[in-house]
Amino acid sequence: MIKTLAKAQQQERVKFRVPRSVQDAIPIRRIWSDGIFLCGNQYSKTWSFTDINYAIAGKDDKTAMFLDYSELLNALDSGASAKITLCNRRVNKAEFERSVLLPMKGDTLDEYRREFNEMLLAQTAGSNSIVRERYLTVSVVKRSIDEARAYFARVGTDLVTHFAALSSVAAELPVNDRLRIFRDFFKVGQEPAFEFNIAENAKRGQHFKDWLCPDSMEFAADHFKIDGRFGRVLYLQDFASYLKDSFVSELCDLDRDLMLSIDILPVPTDEAARQLQNTLLGVETNAANWQRRQNANNNFSAAIPYDMELQRKETKEMLDDLTTRDQRMMFGLVTLVHLADSKRQLDSDTETLLSVGRKHLCQLSTLRWQQRDGLDTVLPYGVRRIQALRTLTTESTAVLIPFRAQEIMQAGGIYYGQNAVSKNRIVADRRLLLNGNSFRLGVSGSGKSMSAKEEIVQIALATEDDILILDPESEFGHLTRALGGEVIQISAASDTHINALDMDKEYGDDRNPIIAKSEFVLSLFEQLAGSLTAAEKSILGRCTELLYKPYLDRGCTGTPPTLKDFYRLLKMQPETEAQGLALSSELFITGTLNTFARHTNVNTRARIIDYDIRELGESSITVQQAVEQLTGEYRDELEHISDTVPHDRQEIETNDGVYYIRWQDVLAVFSSRVSGAADGAPIAALDEARLDELREILWDMNEVSYTTREETVEVSAQNANTEASRDTASESTANDSGARSQESNEADTTTITQTVLTIHLTHKTPEEMQTAYNFTARQAEYLTLLQDPKYETLWAELLGGFAAGDSEILTPDTTRTPTGSLQWPLPIPGSITSPFGYRTDPLTGETSYHDGTDIAAPEGTPILAAADGTVTVANALDSWGGSYGYAVKTAPHGIRGVNRDQKQIRTAANTVQAERTAQQKAQQFAQRTQQAAKNATKKTRKVIKVVRSVIRHFLAALRTLTAAIVAGMSAATAIIVIICLVAFIAGSAYGIFFAAEAPDENSITVQQAVEQLTGEYRDELEHISDTVPHDRQEIETNDGVYYIRWQDVLAVFSSRVSGAADGAPIAALDEARLDELREILWDMNEVSYTTREETVEVSAQNANTEASRDTASESTANDSGARSQESNEADTTTITQTVLTIHLTHKTPEEMQTAYNFTARQAEYLTLLQDPKYETLWAELLGGFAAGDSEILTPDTTRTPTGSLQWPLPIPGSITSPFGYRTDPLTGETSYHDGTDIAAPEGTPILAAADGTVTVANALDSWGGSYGYYVQIDHGSGLQTLYAHCCQVCVTQGQQVQAGQVIAYVGHTGRATGNHLHFEVRENGERVDAMRFYS
Repeated sequence: MIKTLAKAQQQERVKFRVPRSVQDAIPIRRIWSDGIFLCGNQYSKTWSFTDINYAIAGKDDKTAMFLDYSELLNALDSGASAKITLCNRRVNKAEFERSVLLPMKGDTLDEYRREFNEMLLAQTAGSNSIVRERYLTVSVVKRSIDEARAYFARVGTDLVTHFAALSSVAAELPVNDRLRIFRDFFKVGQEPAFEFNIAENAKRGQHFKDWLCPDSMEFAADHFKIDGRFGRVLYLQDFASYLKDSFVSELCDLDRDLMLSIDILPVPTDEAARQLQNTLLGVETNAANWQRRQNANNNFSAAIPYDMELQRKETKEMLDDLTTRDQRMMFGLVTLVHLADSKRQLDSDTETLLSVGRKHLCQLSTLRWQQRDGLDTVLPYGVRRIQALRTLTTESTAVLIPFRAQEIMQAGGIYYGQNAVSKNRIVADRRLLLNGNSFRLGVSGSGKSMSAKEEIVQIALATEDDILILDPESEFGHLTRALGGEVIQISAASDTHINALDMDKEYGDDRNPIIAKSEFVLSLFEQLAGSLTAAEKSILGRCTELLYKPYLDRGCTGTPPTLKDFYRLLKMQPETEAQGLALSSELFITGTLNTFARHTNVNTRARIIDYDIRELGESSITVQQAVEQLTGEYRDELEHISDTVPHDRQEIETNDGVYYIRWQDVLAVFSSRVSGAADGAPIAALDEARLDELREILWDMNEVSYTTREETVEVSAQNANTEASRDTASESTANDSGARSQESNEADTTTITQTVLTIHLTHKTPEEMQTAYNFTARQAEYLTLLQDPKYETLWAELLGGFAAGDSEILTPDTTRTPTGSLQWPLPIPGSITSPFGYRTDPLTGETSYHDGTDIAAPEGTPILAAADGTVTVANALDSWGGSYGYAVKTAPHGIRGVNRDQKQIRTAANTVQAERTAQQKAQQFAQRTQQAAKNATKKTRKVIKVVRSVIRHFLAALRTLTAAIVAGMSAATAIIVIICLVAFIAGSAYGIFFAAEAPDENSITVQQAVEQLTGEYRDELEHISDTVPHDRQEIETNDGVYYIRWQDVLAVFSSRVSGAADGAPIAALDEARLDELREILWDMNEVSYTTREETVEVSAQNANTEASRDTASESTANDSGARSQESNEADTTTITQTVLTIHLTHKTPEEMQTAYNFTARQAEYLTLLQDPKYETLWAELLGGFAAGDSEILTPDTTRTPTGSLQWPLPIPGSITSPFGYRTDPLTGETSYHDGTDIAAPEGTPILAAADGTVTVANALDSWGGSYGYYVQIDHGSGLQTLYAHCCQVCVTQGQQVQAGQVIAYVGHTGRATGNHLHFEVRENGERVDAMRFYS
């Protein structure tokens, strides 16, 4: 045994005595006022230390904290023992009210205090009522108190320094605070009748234990009872090989009165090194002797046993840690005590703690018949009565780190909220900080202002502190008035003023007030006039002294001077510099911004003052700016109606023949309503609130609505062709330009139907608004005054061009057909929607030059030649009209009609003439999505990229056109041509390939849609597999395919949508298109399932009968030496299993063509998209989903796996969770799965995978606490197998088994969700994938 440990045990050994009273059960012999206790032969002292934000720190910060804590542990003295204690203390109601609730003061604000307290109680209802305190107790054996005191003084300084490096504050506990720890534990929730005083207790002859000890203590075998409350002491019996740093925190998360202690006994490094060297020498000697014996038996190739090799490896590693890695050897002990109100609650809490230990692969055990010794050990007396120490290093001890999240609970503070980690209240007093400033960060709407208001309310209601608020958004005024404060509005138009030159007797803080005020005046004029010269400074100083001398002579009584007085004094000075200073300050003293140049007319001595600066500076606008802004909004509303309501012609009707806003009337109503109110305020500055009020009046006086109607019109058009002649003319567009169409001079009559949009403008007079707003007599008087004709000139100056008709918004459409030197190109007047010149492009939203005039007219309206001439262009796509669609161009007689390049272009255009209807619909779609196009201009390059891909793959017919683009067009013109191709292709069957790029945020790509719907398909299959009870699963298909044929689904989808009579382009998959694609997917890929019961007879060696299994189950509790009877006879076992069959029914595109009643056009599109030459294009569009890469499930095989190991079941089973990372079926989190889960019916025999020795055959131990009943077999050569979640085990520890022998039966004990075998394989101690051993 190590000398340090032997010495410590000898010093801690005390003679057992039966306590005759509760006081005798407390091991404290003597106490001193500085907090030193004498317990047994040891002196002890306790330090408290604060928590740090370890749990929420980043990885690097955690590492730094861990290393600093390791240094603290290394600094512990080898001659003493240390105890780190975490105490969960429940806060009682009285303590809570003192720390959080606002006390009543008997004033007018008590009503608010009561309401605020109710709100605090509601907010803290779900908070944690447990306060976690942390202590470090050091114990040492010394000959006298003086030696102990000197020792603790030295150690304390070192501890405080190391805790400071961790940002934790450590402090010595005086005797009162240290005794309170024990009183709070023994007398939970009981407030002491008096505070403990060691001197007074000694004078009265009272023992200090009387103040803290309970009324009764009763100890049983596995628990104890204190004053009617039950408790239990646990200790950490087995450590895991790998332990997380959250272990201690999770143990202490139990919402109960709890105390956890970590006893640490440091060992000198030299002594530990010697001990390890001796141990290593012994291991080496044993290995050499073993090898010698094997050589003597001619077994020269024998390997050293695994356990011997492991011991040698671990000893070397620990010796290396001590000698090279600055580690120390330590003995550690973890004990824990928890209290409950009932025995049932105690047992439940104990099970919760044990489950936390099992989660971390640790074993917590109850101290049987040692509850009193355990209680003395876990409480911070400084003694250790339990000798269950474990050998640790510094790092393995530091893993039991006692830190989690910093708590802020300062006495006398105010409530700020809850700690997100610990759920404790945050109570802070900023006055205790070295820097009491704070700031709030958060996104808009996150509650920054609300948080500030809560703090203001608490400060106002709980303290006498002054509160000054600088309010830039006018949001604290109501709160300030409710709390009895003063709201001071500061702006040029405000009627509240603050005298910048105010002075009282306390001004200057014991300095000469003239000097202090001179400094203020100098800084003020530096802001107004820039840098000051020496002469200017002298003038300002002189004027300040002259100004204040009479006021100071009166003892600061009467009216103080103002900046206006200072200005007059400056004007009286003879120097020219004084006149310049006066001039530079004139705007702020005698001008419009003189709010600080008048006498103060507000209470500046109020305890709470809100300085409202919302209307100061740029927060207000002029009337002219307001009129321009609101006129723009009015125009926008009219344009919005005109743009969004489909129509062919537009009219505007008004109730008074006026097509503009009468701003003079609107402003007269506004001014009368605001200024004439009882609390009317000036409107020299229009802030946001005033602007909203003006907007409301504008829309009340200028209502806008609209109606539509259908109108049939007969028009006369010269040379208007019939439908047949127009088709003939269309075919002739590819002919030479010399070909002329037949001319006719006869007038034809054409009937067209057009939609007429009528916008109604309803104007109200000021007199109507006076009645609607219920004006008072004063407001009505103001309105009459403002309408007096003598103020017309003032209104004109105020409004500028908006005074009368210059603000005209729209004029009604004329019904007169324009005449002139050219024939009007339409048989109807039409409506000019975009004139010649600069305009805002309706597609891009950018300002561009418009080379023509746009005239709105119904579709099918004849277009007339403006004059005689020759047609030079009559096609869809060329170098002049690429963005025009189908265009016609004429020239005077005698000009050659078309060149060779134009002929080539026109010839190429003939290849797309067959899709004319689809292109027209695409153009209509483009018009409907103009607004979306404004937001999508940045994606033009992506669209062009897709178009090029389409052209490259399947528009070989346009190669001539492409060559023409390269040869004869500019880059800009080429892009225009490509965009025209997009309009054509997007409306055809090929539109599906355009969804490779989403044009806007409201649509998704085909790849995204396929991934989403494939996920939904998988989810449905998994839902069936998860919710339908079964033991084995099969999948059947009607065509042998286990994936979605997305090429077929998308071909049917594209053909059905684009090929319909009203087919729309599908280049963008919006929500409606996605729903339609989802419907087709499920129609073509139906999913159903059936279940059946299946009885299977299996052959299992040594399969026991039910009686023998029961006997074997009972024998698992016996000594490991007991062996069960072995049998080599083969037995037949019958099991019944539920088989789930999922049926996948796939339909072909041809079947869907019949089911959907495809038209000839849709059928043609479907045939086109199934052409094999487009396979490459489908592959580019779908990626991995083009063929079998989207496989969903494969059918279960009925073949039992074979390999180097025996399959552990007599049936194939179904692997429900493989080895490696997975989503945990219980927690839902991603975790590493150490084995292979094989589903099988309950009672299925489990077979040994190979010959070997049973090493584990029980339910719970330090390695397999969550496995339930399980078996572990050692097969030699470093190979081990494990079989978990058994319902019964029929072998015992130490038993020899053969491959295929029945060792247990399938069940779902332990941490399992259903019947299955958890099968693990280990090689040389490392878990490996079991399926590596099978084929």
